[in-house]
Amino acid sequence: MVTYSKELSQIKEILKSNPQGMTITDLSKRLNIYRKTTAKYLDMLLITGQVEMRPFGPVKIYTSSRRIPISKMLNMHPDGIMILDRDLRISQLNSQCCKLFSVDMDEVLGLPLQDMEIPFGDRDVIFEHLLESLNGKDTDMSLSSIEGDPSKDTFMETKPVTFDDGSSGVMIRISDRTMKHAHENLIRRKDTLLKILSHLAIRMPDREHFPAIMDMTLKRFGDTLELDRTYLNRKFADSEGNPVMQRLYEWLSTGTSGMLGVEGRGVTPFSQLGSRLLETLLKGKVYFGHIKDFLPEERLYFESQEIISIALVPIFSHGNFWGCLGFDRCEQLWEWASSDIDSIKVAAELIGHIIEIIEPEAVTG
Repeated sequence: MVTYSKELSQIKEILKSNPQGMTITDLSKRLNIYRKTTAKYLDMLLITGQVEMRPFGPVKIYTSSRRIPISKMLNMHPDGIMILDRDLRISQLNSQCCKLFSVDMDEVLGLPLQDMEIPFGDRDVIFEHLLESLNGKDTDMSLSSIEGDPSKDTFMETKPVTFDDGSSGVMIRISDRTMKHAHENLIRRKDTLLKILSHLAIRMPDREHFPAIMDMTLKRFGDTLELDRTYLNRKFADSEGNPVMQRLYEWLSTGTSGMLGVEGRGVTPFSQLGSRLLETLLKGKVYFGHIKDFLPEERLYFESQEIISIALVPIFSHGNFWGCLGFDRCEQLWEWASSDIDSIKVAAELIGHIIEIIEPEAVTG
């Protein structure tokens, strides 16, 4: 294949020494070649980003491009990037790509990709995509999970590229879309939580509708946050004046056991839960975490309820601690997003306002 590296280098050197810019005619005179040929070389340099062009009336002015070195740009990219020449030899790759292939950059530059082990996807299909891009076509494909992790969502794109000398090549971009999807899911969940809170805020706070409001709110929180148990507890004192917690409303996922309607499980003394829980709620703070990380005196009760992760949010009415909203995970750990905690705190505050309006006995039923 014919290359024009000498002529292209001459043009770049001339433009560097003339930072104000030059026209095609000026350059063709300096190079002593035809104007049409000069325009072809400039198009090559323009495509590869090595020169810049700005119109000045009917005239085009060309200047040397002020570019950041491609190696620095590639290493700034979060995805794995590899650039191959027309023979599918590795011309450039970034540090993220080195991690994906488990290779050292200095050892693989210049090597044919065919000689490397590809740790993901169907090798034959990948090379079919690369050949298509050498012929000028953009392609994309899903890859089998790196390191066999089924939770990973790995994606590969190939695009045709042109080198400084006008020769063709291929750029490979390997992206892990797992975090992107997790972020998208978080945004959707946050939007749903806001709708739940809006619905709760505009409902009529009266005696008749409060049970239905609570049932609906607990269910929607449970479904949205993928929980196993959500509930409303109220604090009161037993016959001896000791603080206890009574379950008033409860939503359960399929297969999860609850407290309501089970003899001996509807009322729980705070003494069984450890001193930290009540102290935290009285301070207006959310009590949450993974049960495995709790103190031994706290774990015993929660483990008996098959709870793995929990969040309890205090509810205040007329300035006094009234009770709490509870959120349990029983099958897997719950990694809380800040928006999750913010939403359940707002829900507890709204329920507290409703309780201030309606008569307490209507709430306890």
